Amino acid sequence: INPHFLYNTLESIKFRAMHNDVEGINRIVLALAAMLRYSVRGGSQEVPLSEELDQIRHYYTIQKIRLRDKLELEWDIQEEALDGRALKFILQPLVENAIEHGVLQVQTGGTVSVAARLEPPCLVIEVSDNGVGMDREELEALRASLSREDTNERGAGGVGLKNVYQRLRLFYRGKASLEVHSSLMKGTKVRMQIPLQR
Repeated sequence: INPHFLYNTLESIKFRAMHNDVEGINRIVLALAAMLRYSVRGGSQEVPLSEELDQIRHYYTIQKIRLRDKLELEWDIQEEALDGRALKFILQPLVENAIEHGVLQVQTGGTVSVAARLEPPCLVIEVSDNGVGMDREELEALRASLSREDTNERGAGGVGLKNVYQRLRLFYRGKASLEVHSSLMKGTKVRMQIPLQR
């Protein structure tokens, strides 16, 4: 979990406490507690997609309270995909990138969409936004940076996207893929294909 996210969440709790928004405080604390429990829980590196989606719901609850009308979340989840297995913590960095590098850069009407479906032999997951997007040069630089070994390099997607890409590549031994598509002022889409069986 990004430390800046934790800091902003705690700041939101403090702000709401100062203004006696008890319901808002309760929702933020419950969502953060659920995310922290998930992060320290042991077990397999892979989890059902439904568990990853629950984490996105908790994350969205917190961000929605903070950003209000500037953020909406849309779902397009095929029911059969819910039991598909994915790496733990694979979606939250993508949604965070969509918010920070896409939605927050537009004035109003920011939307993040999460879609998932089975396309045997893969589970396909897409996270997209209607934010500022990237021009061709920025997009090519981001794509090139994903495959480089320097994990400290920061680009348009920060280290979160690179971390997701490297984890997919290593865990699934090259059988998973991550693609980034973007157009300036038309948003960005990240598409992952995860093998249903390793």
